[in-house]
Amino acid sequence: MVSENPLSKPNDTIFLEDTSITHIDNQCLPTPCSVRVTLSLYPTIMCCIDSNNLPIWLVNRQNSPFFVTLKNGCNIKVFLRRYNLNNLLFGSSKDTFKGSLIPHKTPCTVIQTDVWIRSVSFSVLNFQKLYGQKDKWINLNGESSHRLGFVEMNHGDWRIEITEDPIFSENEKLLNQDDGYVVTHTGIIQRCGCETFCVEEAEHILRGLRAFCHLLVVLHAA
Repeated sequence: MVSENPLSKPNDTIFLEDTSITHIDNQCLPTPCSVRVTLSLYPTIMCCIDSNNLPIWLVNRQNSPFFVTLKNGCNIKVFLRRYNLNNLLFGSSKDTFKGSLIPHKTPCTVIQTDVWIRSVSFSVLNFQKLYGQKDKWINLNGESSHRLGFVEMNHGDWRIEITEDPIFSENEKLLNQDDGYVVTHTGIIQRCGCETFCVEEAEHILRGLRAFCHLLVVLHAA
């Protein structure tokens, strides 16, 4: 669900997905509108659908909600986020402008629960250091090998991998100086043999994983 993320810093906007809008209020766009879905958690929680080529006529919809259809066929009720008038000059063409859409309801699932997938990528925020039996070693910025905490969990035919962020130690120091959040670990959920599974099953696994992580945080604090 999440593409490969760049190295994150404390309180960075979290990148979720690149996609496109094909329809607005059931009106087919001449050219799909490329968008990037992001999530901010500080100072307030906000999901945004950002674009450099929103149709210019959307500026007249500032105070009323409307529906957008993503390329996967999902319809989402959104509002146009208040924009800077200067952004009207920064569209990718004269008929577009740079702006953001805010989902009417957050969090917003943009994929149908009965869709079949092969893997789910996820991020973990503000989690403690991991010490696993299969730690990974990478070359960071062309320097010497760097150890990353890594854990692999297996349950039935499910496999879950969690890997420490490459700049975990640096971000940990920054978070100790200030409030906020940072992606400390990333992971992937798959079935053995790369068998497909539906989104509803993935959501069930993620709920269990979240409870597991909460338990580890409590044990770490005890």
